Amino acid sequence: MIDQVRSDLAKLAGLPKGERNDIEYNLSRAREAAEKGDQPRLLEKLNPVRDILTALGGSVLGAHALAEAVGTLANRAASVGL
Repeated sequence: MIDQVRSDLAKLAGLPKGERNDIEYNLSRAREAAEKGDQPRLLEKLNPVRDILTALGGSVLGAHALAEAVGTLANRAASVGL
């Protein structure tokens, strides 16, 4: 699902470059954590992604929906112990 979030992120227009870079970095690290089964680190990297997208939700079309998807992913990871 992280790959889907990355794909959707690429489609967001108007996302400031700095925020995009921060999100991409955190998603990359989240993917690594998921592959290693490191749930605490996975959540540590997904939460800032959700927070950034939520903050941009009012100004970047699609950011709020993507923030919700990341939140769902984080909740699922927390409950299943990815």
